[in-house]
Amino acid sequence: MNNKGFTLIEIIIVIALLGTLSVVIGVNMTKSLDSQNEKTKKEYRQRLENAACIYVDHKNIDISSCTISSTSNNCKVSISSLISEGLIDKTISNPYSETKGKVESDTNIIRVYMDSNKVKNCEYMGGD
Repeated sequence: MNNKGFTLIEIIIVIALLGTLSVVIGVNMTKSLDSQNEKTKKEYRQRLENAACIYVDHKNIDISSCTISSTSNNCKVSISSLISEGLIDKTISNPYSETKGKVESDTNIIRVYMDSNKVKNCEYMGGD
């Protein structure tokens, strides 16, 4: 008798190998997506911080009294100000929220201050 086909053990081994392979691929894909998401968030923050520093320079805003702990409105730049000046596009997406294609300009603030070495710093405060 000529038996052609696979035994139950062979089929179980193949299924186990496919399951292991799919788990490994799934874990690597998740890590890759997380890494890309972090990169997107970092680029978003940098774009807003750079735009805020340019805004302060362009408007000649005096931030000499602004420190890292300042709460003065003169030490803050809103996203809506950056949009109205054309420093960022109004359709920029906030990767920290579920709102795509729209930035919640009232809740996202960039703090501008002078550090102890009298160097201007712009730090994104909204969205985390």
